[in-house]
This record gives sequence, C-alpha cells and structure tokens, in this order.
Amino acid sequence: MKRLRPAGERGTMLVEAIIVVGIVGWALTGMLGALSSGALGLKTMTSRNTAASLAGAQMEYIKSLPWETPPPTTYLSGVTVPSGFSITSEGQPTGPDGEIRRVIVTVTRDGQTVSTLVSLKVNRP
Repeated sequence: MKRLRPAGERGTMLVEAIIVVGIVGWALTGMLGALSSGALGLKTMTSRNTAASLAGAQMEYIKSLPWETPPPTTYLSGVTVPSGFSITSEGQPTGPDGEIRRVIVTVTRDGQTVSTLVSLKVNRP
C-alpha cells in the first residue's frame, strides 16, 4: 500500500481543518459586524434626510402664511409628519420695527433633536 504522507504527520489534516474553520469563522464574524454597523449608519442617514426634508417643508409652509400682528410664538405643522417624528416651530420678532421674524423649526425623533432649521420671515407688502 502506498502512503501519501510520511508516518510522522498522522492527524495533521485534522489540525489544519480546525485552524481553517477558526479563521473562516473569525472572518465571517468581522463581516457580520461590518454589515451591522452599515445598517445602523443607513438608518441614521435616512432619519437625518427625512428630518431635513420635514424641516424644509415646514419652513416653506410658514413663509407662505400671511403676515400676522402680533406675531404667533408657535406655528402649527403644515406638513404630514411620519410616525416617530415631531415638529416644533417658533417665531421670534427681530429688528427694530418688528417687520422681520426669526423662525426656528426643530424636528425630533423619539425625543432626540435630529434637525434644526433657522430662517427669517419678512413682511413684504
């Protein structure tokens, strides 16, 4: 009978196989970790993009409203808000004659501020 390996190397294939399985398992664990953090990053970016879009839409809605005297301290939401998000809008008189208002729109998700947009509303006759 012909031998493929010398007699002193019996069982070496089993040890090699265990080492390969360990290396492959370690590599798969690393890839799953990267996939998990990628999914978390995607969720965060989606949340930020949605919040920025909501803030911009709310600001445009507020700017399209007619000028009010005295100015409102808060504005109602003029956009449809997805579940989990909330919008607060406030106006503050700015300038000596009160013809300019500073408008602050804040979008929160699950109680944490995601986006804040600040702009000016001007009384244009």
